[in-house]
Amino acid sequence: MPPDAAAWAALILGALLGVLAALRPRVLERAARSATKHPRGALGALALGAGALSAAYVAFYLRGGPRIIDATSYWLEARSFAAGSFGFALPASEASFSGRFILPTSELRAATIFPPGYPLALAPFQLLDVPMWLGPLLGVACVGLTYACAARLFPDNPRVAWWAALLSTLSAALRYHTADTMSHGWCAVLWLAVVYCALRARDAQGGAARVATWLAGSGLCLGWLLATRPFSAIAAALSLGLLWWMPGARPRPAQSRSGWVLAPVVLGLLPGAALWLWHQAATSGALFGSSQLAYYALADGPPGCFGYGPGARGCLFEHGDFVRSQMPHGFGAWQMLATTGRRLKAHLVDAGNLELFALAVPWIAWRGRRSAAMRFLAGALVLQVLVYAPFYFDGNYPGGGARFYIDALPLEHILLGWFISSWRLRAWVPSVSLLGFALHSAYDHHSLMEREGGQPMFPSSAEVRAHVGGAAQGARVVFVDTDHGFNLGFDPGALAAWRAGAKGQVFVARRTYDSREGLLLQALSATGWFYDFNPHGNKPASWSAWSPPPQTRGIVLEAESDWPPREVQGGWVHPDWPPGSCVSQRQGLRFRAAPTHPRPRELEGQAATQASLELVAAEPGEYRVTTVWARMANAEPGVVLLRVGEQRHQASLAFAAGTCRRVVLPRVRLTTRGDPAEIPRATLQVSVTQADFVLDRVILEAL
Repeated sequence: MPPDAAAWAALILGALLGVLAALRPRVLERAARSATKHPRGALGALALGAGALSAAYVAFYLRGGPRIIDATSYWLEARSFAAGSFGFALPASEASFSGRFILPTSELRAATIFPPGYPLALAPFQLLDVPMWLGPLLGVACVGLTYACAARLFPDNPRVAWWAALLSTLSAALRYHTADTMSHGWCAVLWLAVVYCALRARDAQGGAARVATWLAGSGLCLGWLLATRPFSAIAAALSLGLLWWMPGARPRPAQSRSGWVLAPVVLGLLPGAALWLWHQAATSGALFGSSQLAYYALADGPPGCFGYGPGARGCLFEHGDFVRSQMPHGFGAWQMLATTGRRLKAHLVDAGNLELFALAVPWIAWRGRRSAAMRFLAGALVLQVLVYAPFYFDGNYPGGGARFYIDALPLEHILLGWFISSWRLRAWVPSVSLLGFALHSAYDHHSLMEREGGQPMFPSSAEVRAHVGGAAQGARVVFVDTDHGFNLGFDPGALAAWRAGAKGQVFVARRTYDSREGLLLQALSATGWFYDFNPHGNKPASWSAWSPPPQTRGIVLEAESDWPPREVQGGWVHPDWPPGSCVSQRQGLRFRAAPTHPRPRELEGQAATQASLELVAAEPGEYRVTTVWARMANAEPGVVLLRVGEQRHQASLAFAAGTCRRVVLPRVRLTTRGDPAEIPRATLQVSVTQADFVLDRVILEAL
């Protein structure tokens, strides 16, 4: 049975269209002929319908905002761009603003790790405070460009364009990707724009300047695609070659047949390539670096686990269950085939909400192999599959389908439209697609709607103001427990406005369950609130005022909150849950050694992992630093080395699992640089041998 109201609506409409196709097929044929005679009105209706369905998806399935972690990260990144920078400054404690997909770039600065192309497109909508409007507009553009590309690829058969546009409108996967703040809908539009401009150049009637203008437009879109998803840009660039030089393609203007055709494309490509390199340099610290590789080097492991191509791939913290079950011995040819097969299986429902459409694609491609346009479409789809085959993680999730293939989905719709346009049973296609959604693929979208609490993990700005008060209340800090909630709520421009004297700024910070919360409120002269959101959905979200924790001896810093740390060498670290009632908050920061990496001179000959953690306090001065250690069940005895500046202390770690051990650095100094929002700080470098010791917390006692 249909799982929700949207599926029921699709069932009713699909059933009505099915009855019409069975009893009055000529009615649908007359409607198709009428659309051909009045293309602008009919295409406008389809495009606006797609935009309206994407907007309805935002309201019904997404419950008004981004739902998965990637979407919330793009949201935060776009807010950073809207504030004028690739990254953002952090008030006071770095650990209060760290989390998943956030890369520490320098002291008290961080950035989101995804490429800049899509956040740049989303940033104007963030400035206008209507970020969820971009998706429906992309839905409109996707239908229009799908029609335009199909009409130029098959000028002798206008029905192809209509069927492709209709499939684009009805595809629930495209409705999701033109609703949530994910980059794939934007990539699909850019790829279509690349193809459309190239087709206009190929068919141009006029001088070389006209051809070059359209080719430069194609390169400009290709460059933006490169700055959004580089591997999709590789597939699009190769498909552009298929379109232009494939044997049997339509004749091109005489002045565009030579190799100089690449020059306008390359010139158009340069702005997007420069944006991408500029972003990577600003976030990773190297012009040809990678912000994602830099992030996984700090946040996950083993070292080198995240990358492209075969080898010892597989990050065990983020993708641990997947790696252990699917590729326990690394990523080789067999694992590559298996991963691609799982993606293709997830992709079966993306094109038409039912597997029948995608399963027909290979046969349709073979049947149309004599057509240059069909060879281009089939080649582009194969290229998209191949460029993502060397990436180890599936990347699929309910509602999103095989998201790595969504960028090329409109080209698949054009290929399907070529066959449907001459199929005797084509009148049944809209009914079958709607019924496929209602009775089959809607369950994935319903699962997306209900997952992780069933709503965005941070409330609207109106609800925030209703609970924490207006500008007259002064600065306020809302502490959240989730990565999603922080990404949705944090305002990268709030600190600059606060420093400029603006009243009533609302800061969103991570709840650390330690002394950092009070230190942050003191630094900002702010009042605090907790927003408790339970992702498991067994209790509603709630608000409560911050109150000082029970008095403790010294300043307590939970180590797991300092993830990802600013620096990791020789191994990797991640939050974990060691046994023992002595472990505060039931978790800590686990150190995992990698024997092939260098280690400090004092630990020469032993595998060691080093991480740089943050020490903060209320006042400058000298402090005794006590680290509290736990261990996993199978840990061998090890050694820990603590260093702050020239101060250092080395101790053995040999104690039973379920108990804790304290290691003390007798005297360190914390200083400040005089910034009004900054609190005294120092960097604690921790080096640990063996692989199973967990730093629970750090305690600072003033001397």
